[in-house]
Amino acid sequence: MLLKLEEITYRDDGNPHPEEKSVEVAQISDEDFKERLKEIHETYQIIHDRKTGRTFEIAIVNKRQLQHGAILFASTMFSSLTQNLGNAIELAAHGTATPNTARAYIAFPGNGGSDSLSRRDRSYLARTGRFTRDGEAVESIINVHRISSELLRFLAFSRP
Repeated sequence: MLLKLEEITYRDDGNPHPEEKSVEVAQISDEDFKERLKEIHETYQIIHDRKTGRTFEIAIVNKRQLQHGAILFASTMFSSLTQNLGNAIELAAHGTATPNTARAYIAFPGNGGSDSLSRRDRSYLARTGRFTRDGEAVESIINVHRISSELLRFLAFSRP
């Protein structure tokens, strides 16, 4: 399906210059969408990080494509699959629209089955509003990245 949109740019003199643009919108079937919802249900789990003892809520769509890499689909700051059904719907829709791309969902720390940020990182976030310190991600975010990367590598090379 082709969606037509009006894009307005402004010239140096401040006058608008409207231009019509077309965007291709992926079409998904009800059957494929329901299959992705089923896959989310089947791959949903709470994983435990042996290094830190922390837990993370995850699910995967298009799991067969993991050997080619995956897009990490992180929840918003106050959400998870178990707290917001819309996250599963959005993940399934993305997976259906891009069937050759694996997507790994992970709930933001402190939501659903994911443990909170560490006490130190929560304090730092409250004080600064930042998830980075000295140009690096805070430890809790580094752990989310590390554990999700390890899990995806393992799943990509394990038998279905």
